[in-house]
Amino acid sequence: MKGNLILWKWLLYQAKNQEAGISLMELIVALVIGGIALLLGAMLFVNVLKANKAVESKTVAAAELQRALSFIIEDIKQASNVTQVNRGNTLCPSQQVDSNECLVLSREVNGTVYRISYGYKDISNQTTYFYKPGVLKRQIYRQSDNTPVSYNLQPLPSGGQQQAWDDYTVVADGLINTVPQNQVACENYEGIRSWQDTADTANRGKIYGTMSNNRGGFRFCLYNSTGNNPLARVFLIGRITDERGSEFKVVSFGLARMGQP
Repeated sequence: MKGNLILWKWLLYQAKNQEAGISLMELIVALVIGGIALLLGAMLFVNVLKANKAVESKTVAAAELQRALSFIIEDIKQASNVTQVNRGNTLCPSQQVDSNECLVLSREVNGTVYRISYGYKDISNQTTYFYKPGVLKRQIYRQSDNTPVSYNLQPLPSGGQQQAWDDYTVVADGLINTVPQNQVACENYEGIRSWQDTADTANRGKIYGTMSNNRGGFRFCLYNSTGNNPLARVFLIGRITDERGSEFKVVSFGLARMGQP
């Protein structure tokens, strides 16, 4: 009988506590735990979004550079010779180009020989709608008098282009203006033991197109820097603009069509 009385009192006590609901302390603890769980979930979600954005940015930028490289390679395939000229040359003017050398292709169109020059420009301190800090430009010259012409081989101004090396000549943007984290090389690359022949040992494997102190996102090398050269390798190095400053490079090469310039 006494045992039943104790059980009855305990049941009454539990019933009263259930009618009273949860205490303030229990509510605070529940809110704190719930808040922590929501915060951790939000942080995880934000990190996933950042990672996805970084991958997407790199993919898009790499695709843009690959399209630019494909354009350059197509130029090289249609050329009769591929060479380089130093900055300060008529085909590589120092006011419009920052790379130490420009990649120059020769091509004949309807009996007229044109020279196509590629050069790097640092635009980090300019107001522009291109992605900074660097761009690659392409300017065409008529070989007979080194007169600059537009992309459709008409005298300037034409087709939107007003003057040589203006914004209409940009073929790639978003190139780095710093020293690449991963250096490029032409020697012993992809089974080709030497990119320059034995007659030009002084410049064998030389990388052209850099700015001072090996900076910039444009590089190229020539199989033979003298005479008719059929082969060049072009490097474009881009940088995605996220908080990590990730760097990537796209590498390709093209064969020039042998013929008379």
